[in-house]
Amino acid sequence: MSKLLSIVVPSYNTSQYIEECIPKMLVDGLLDELEIILIDDGSVDDTLPKLRRFERKYPNTVRVVTKENGGHGSTINYGIKIATGKYFKVIDGDDWVNTANLFRLLTDVRNEEVDLIINPYMRVYEGTQKHIPIMYNLPSGIYSFEELAPNLSEISIHAITYRTQLLQKNELHVREKCYYDDAEYVLYPLMYMEKVLILDYPVYNYRVGTVEQSINPQKVYKNRDMHKQIVLDCINFWNEEREFIIGNKKNYCKKFVIKKIMTQYSIYLKAPFGREHLIEFREWDAQLREKDKALYKLCDKSVVWVVRRGGIVAYLLVWLFFQVYQRSVHRGWN
Repeated sequence: MSKLLSIVVPSYNTSQYIEECIPKMLVDGLLDELEIILIDDGSVDDTLPKLRRFERKYPNTVRVVTKENGGHGSTINYGIKIATGKYFKVIDGDDWVNTANLFRLLTDVRNEEVDLIINPYMRVYEGTQKHIPIMYNLPSGIYSFEELAPNLSEISIHAITYRTQLLQKNELHVREKCYYDDAEYVLYPLMYMEKVLILDYPVYNYRVGTVEQSINPQKVYKNRDMHKQIVLDCINFWNEEREFIIGNKKNYCKKFVIKKIMTQYSIYLKAPFGREHLIEFREWDAQLREKDKALYKLCDKSVVWVVRRGGIVAYLLVWLFFQVYQRSVHRGWN
């Protein structure tokens, strides 16, 4: 029987989480329609033996792939190449699904022909177990991306299910051995999107607050060069493809790229206070101006506007603002 949905599970040293992640997908009623591809990305703990046990028990649903460590992006790239399901979704090995809503997703897409499916998702904070729904506040239904784009907030990888053939036909490939590849996974297929299904229930539970995560505030600054590379990739994509993207879709892609650029600025402004970080801010600012003057001007707003025109005092005031902001936003981190 052909599979309706391929779920790729990137796993690197996820031993402590994987037995919470996988069983929630392996329940009666789902097995015949799911292809679960467990990709061990060079783990050095006992992740792989645990994955193998699921493969042995559910040979018609689960297959395990082992590869040298290449980062999250490499597991997505590999998963796209080998997926056979009609639709394609990524569930990280330290996250998990809402089983009942995965049933609903399969039911709702069974007779549909769409390029993209968007669900809300849950952010679950590790320390407090607080659940925060991330909603898109759009009525359920089928839309063209052109009509949807003006009212659509930034899509997260956790909300996305793609039509597999769209990814394979257009040879989607995101950067490997680099964090923050999810931005490319979201952005690159947008130019091909036509028909979109919006659903109003969460399937994905996204675990937030573990010390290993690349979005951990303590790691974001450490990995700033990786984030910058992803931002530069997004800018390159925009410069290469913008002539072929029209209408509201073009505006959506441009706003997406601008937001990533602004995030790079904020990384420097949230770093430990010091003149050297102001220098890094200015170096990034000069690099952006040289690379794309139009995007540079569009980013001349908010705190960037202040720091561009001010000196160390302006930088200090903005830094203090971000310190207060981060304490309120990241209380759930360990």
